[in-house]
This record gives sequence, structure tokens and C-alpha cells, in this order.
Amino acid sequence: AMLVKQIKALRYLATGKIDPTIPNDCTDALQYATMTVLRNPYNLTFPERRAKYDADYSVATMLEKMKNGDL
Repeated sequence: AMLVKQIKALRYLATGKIDPTIPNDCTDALQYATMTVLRNPYNLTFPERRAKYDADYSVATMLEKMKNGDL
């Protein structure tokens, strides 16, 4: 609710910058969080993606999987 109130209260000055007299801590937090994701969405780690990174692709493991018919 505070975020919505602060977004509605934002005003731009003639210079194109946001009026610093209006509190905007929540909108700043939203901006920083959004830009962190948009700049590099691959920084986010999900269980499925982590499982692919942590998988063992060594030769010994691959040979064992072929031997067991797991591939």
C-alpha cells in the first residue's frame, strides 16, 4: 500500500528529475530490485537451473550411466 501511495505522489521537476521533497524510499527499492533482475536475469537461480549446473558430467559418470542404460 505504501508503494502505491509513493508512486502516485511522485512528481517530476522541470529538469526531468524526481522531486526530492517527496518521500520515495519504496519506489527506490522497487527500481533497484527491478533493475537488478533486468540487467542480468541469469543471476536468478531456480532449482531446475541449479540442478543442471551441479550435474556431474565427468567421463567416469557418463560411462557408468551408459553402462546402466541411463542415457
